Amino acid sequence: MLKKILGVIICIMAVFSAVIITSSAVKPPHSDIRIPEAPKESIIKTVTPVYILKDYEGKLAVFPFESDTPEQILDVFISSLPEYDQRQLQKGVLVYSSEQLDSLIQDYDG
Repeated sequence: MLKKILGVIICIMAVFSAVIITSSAVKPPHSDIRIPEAPKESIIKTVTPVYILKDYEGKLAVFPFESDTPEQILDVFISSLPEYDQRQLQKGVLVYSSEQLDSLIQDYDG
């Protein structure tokens, strides 16, 4: 009877040992490495347009963003442009840099 009890105890200890060994072996790799969080303000960036290209009295004009007064009126007649460009310029084409502005003017002035 004592041998049976000892056998059961040894079996129980063996099972517990196996569980402990297995749980430590299953630990995900690099689980102790902590990656610092980036500050939230560096993740969300808002890009504001610098200019708007649009129709002004039938000509292509450059407006500072959120201004109703053109900074420059170009000698490009809106009616000479393709329909798609005319529609876009009626709405206003947002421009985000001086380089983009130069490129768009060159495209429209073609």
